[in-house]
Amino acid sequence: MRIKVKAFGCKLNQCEAGAIERALSAAGYDIVWKPPFDAVIVCGCTVTSRADYKVRQYIRRMSRDYGVKRLILSGCSAVSFTRDAIGELGIEKTFEKNDPKKIVDYFGIIEKRKAKTPTFAGRTRGFVKIQDGCNQFCAYCIVPHVRGRERSIPPGDVIARIAELESAGVKEAVLTGVHDGRYSSENLDLAGLCRRILDETSIHRIRLSSVEATEITGELIDLITSEPRIAPHLHVPLQSGSDAVLRKMGRRYSTTKYASVVKELSRKAPDIGIGADVIVGFPGETDKEFDETYRLLESLPIAYLHIFRYSPRPGTAAMKMPEQVH
Repeated sequence: MRIKVKAFGCKLNQCEAGAIERALSAAGYDIVWKPPFDAVIVCGCTVTSRADYKVRQYIRRMSRDYGVKRLILSGCSAVSFTRDAIGELGIEKTFEKNDPKKIVDYFGIIEKRKAKTPTFAGRTRGFVKIQDGCNQFCAYCIVPHVRGRERSIPPGDVIARIAELESAGVKEAVLTGVHDGRYSSENLDLAGLCRRILDETSIHRIRLSSVEATEITGELIDLITSEPRIAPHLHVPLQSGSDAVLRKMGRRYSTTKYASVVKELSRKAPDIGIGADVIVGFPGETDKEFDETYRLLESLPIAYLHIFRYSPRPGTAAMKMPEQVH
């Protein structure tokens, strides 16, 4: 049976899609990227309305252009899509989490074997899940509603996965999750996990993904700046450069705090690449507040930006706020 697994959105979704591929391959299924497809599993993203649109269009195209009858929707989209939408798309089954075991149980085991091709084999970089879920409930964000509460992967499991990647020729392990800075398992925080990985693996490089400004500790900064096996890179979400907008968003830092962390990173590691997320058009945002964001970013050593237009998401506090910006 030929199955295609398609991931939309974040690194975490791609990482989980890889785990599904490995589990299905080990259960006797052929994981394919070119048609024909006997079944397609979509690990959907719902972080914005545009993401929802892309998932729906892809599912329709699989049915219309390739005649796929067995359409499976997994992950965040499976939680957020209405029953009517799922029916209209002709989806056979939904899974609220990208759970390899449940998906294999649903399809059944053809034969037990070693997965034919480890995910990310032949690539320089591979993703490693260290955490899932979020407890913050920022006003604009649907992720806590679809991903659930915070939970961390035990360090032994993380290290075992990195060892698998290394044996497949991968040179760089990218640590990924929903809220990486809140990692907590076996009395280790994110910096402690990194130290264990460095001590217990020989992977050429570790790359951190997104860490909130309030969770970048002195120990983490020292580790990034002193350890050559940790990539000189960090993504530090901003969302707005206006303190008034940050408060309405439910963000837990001020622009002063954010700027001080970014400047400290840059001071200790002049060659570090720092990225940021920014949301424009949050409900009630004024031209003055937009200009505050622009001026803050202009003053900081930010290497790249991910800029998003605010997207109302069902169940979030911001969706009910007045002065929606159109």
